[in-house]
Amino acid sequence: LGDVRSEWKSFKTRQKEHDENVQKVVKRLKQRNPSKDGLVCTARKPWVAVGMRNVDYKRARHFEVDLSDFRNILEIDQDRMVARVEPLVNMGQITRVTVPMNLALAVVAELDDLTVGGLINGYGIEGSSHKYGLFSDTVVAFEIILADGTLVKATKDNEYSDLYYAIPWSQGTLGLLVAAEVKLIPIKEYMKLTY
Repeated sequence: LGDVRSEWKSFKTRQKEHDENVQKVVKRLKQRNPSKDGLVCTARKPWVAVGMRNVDYKRARHFEVDLSDFRNILEIDQDRMVARVEPLVNMGQITRVTVPMNLALAVVAELDDLTVGGLINGYGIEGSSHKYGLFSDTVVAFEIILADGTLVKATKDNEYSDLYYAIPWSQGTLGLLVAAEVKLIPIKEYMKLTY
């Protein structure tokens, strides 16, 4: 239901909420004492996960940060052919928005419940990966909050390019993903298959 509520909001409202939520995360991380509080991890409950990852680390010493409000599509830029989305946007949600525009993600996961953040931080391989690569290969930019509360935008060719190449498959260990710009491709109503 939260995904549907997100679709009812204007892009301006979504961006305002995003900025407020980023500030909440930054504030939370600034409260952290690394020597006492331990490692940073999301407050997402293990039973919510789709993957098979062992989450025992969340039972040990840790500093939880709640990212549950990061579930909005922030922008569909048809000129640049990118969707700027938050990490908990799922495949069903983005497909419902882009298909009426004759657009789709270059790599669309077959399960509607898989999230952008999970496909980036995990191993997002799908049917169109033979042409476009892994899901993370279609990301143009990552917006990451580092453990010290610094918000950075990592791209292939900026000062955070090392982070850009390290984020995929990192399981969220290098920073907290708060948004990503993902490539879009044009689609038609029908496609011809040969098999």
